[in-house]
Amino acid sequence: MASVAARAPEINGSSSVLIRSQAMLHPTGTFRRAWDCVGAAILVYLAVMLPYRVGVGVPAQGGWYAIEFLQDVYFVLDIVLNFFTGFEDTSTAAGIVLDRRSVCRNYLTGWFTIDVVSTLPIDMIERLVSDQFVCSWRGTCPDVGTSPGQLLRLLKVFRLLRLVKLLRLLRLSRLLDRYQDQLFAVGHLIPILKQVCIIFLLAHVVGCLFYLFSGEEFLSDEERAAIHAGRITPWLAADVGRNLSNSQRYLNALYWSVTTMTTVGFGDISPTTHAERAFAVVAMIGGTYMFGIIVATISAVLSNVQRKEELHDRKMDAVRWFVRDARLPFQLRMPLIAFFRRQVVRVYDARDLLDELPFQLRHDTLRHLYENVLDRMPLFAGDREEQ
Repeated sequence: MASVAARAPEINGSSSVLIRSQAMLHPTGTFRRAWDCVGAAILVYLAVMLPYRVGVGVPAQGGWYAIEFLQDVYFVLDIVLNFFTGFEDTSTAAGIVLDRRSVCRNYLTGWFTIDVVSTLPIDMIERLVSDQFVCSWRGTCPDVGTSPGQLLRLLKVFRLLRLVKLLRLLRLSRLLDRYQDQLFAVGHLIPILKQVCIIFLLAHVVGCLFYLFSGEEFLSDEERAAIHAGRITPWLAADVGRNLSNSQRYLNALYWSVTTMTTVGFGDISPTTHAERAFAVVAMIGGTYMFGIIVATISAVLSNVQRKEELHDRKMDAVRWFVRDARLPFQLRMPLIAFFRRQVVRVYDARDLLDELPFQLRHDTLRHLYENVLDRMPLFAGDREEQ
């Protein structure tokens, strides 16, 4: 497990020190990359299935429970590995720190608490309390709906604590920071993809929770009497009466979630019980606020992506003003406009970027940029052969 890492490049003109110790993993080494790829796949599964299992009430049994149990084991092992994984020191030019004591201190004062809280075995505790741990492995557990009403309500409220596992999704931001250099080529697309994923995740979680609070165990005695008398008909009860499957009822809840957060609200599915309305108030306030932030973020990202076109349009506007104020004749005006229209506008100043590089890195970059020119110059032929 010993790490083999090259010396980090020079930064700001001073050598970048790679502090290492025995039995430490490089944060972007081969093993760590493979481990993080597995973790990313697990996080995608978690983001989809955890809210669905909590809200719709479809517990994992048999092989599915074995898979999810192994996922919990993975995150426990990940906590252990984090004590043996170096980190990038962004505050100084120290490079990748692989010193055991520094790594432990950095992890304990950073992500350790979130990782531990998100790894609490709440699902296992729930199954042990309800005497369903053994049958979960066998896939023979009875439907939770057969439990007494008060116990069923307590179990569903306790089930909400399982959503703390969604804190694991914060690991994605760590992975993006860790591999930002490797993802540099598509870095401009990552913010857009991130916001789109947040929109779908938010709609998914709100829809699943709306499904949960629409259950019969959250009805008051007065509401049960009103439903029995036919005065009110909750949407979930109507779906059950139409013999819809869990996935079909979830789709209806997701539909309500999206129309609510986007302030469309067609009204064909509406909250009728106290629990549904209380949750709807929270969903409308929080969901609409979050949706507005996400849309604004996407607009800012798209504006930054189109920065090159904006700079070109701004330059062409300046050219048009110049042509008009100078009163150039048509024969001169057209080639001048065509010349500037074909020019490539850069969003950076190459000279400024090169001036900020340390000497050796600037030397290597310039050699790469002008390699073809240098090869044709006899003066540098000997230097080229020596290298």
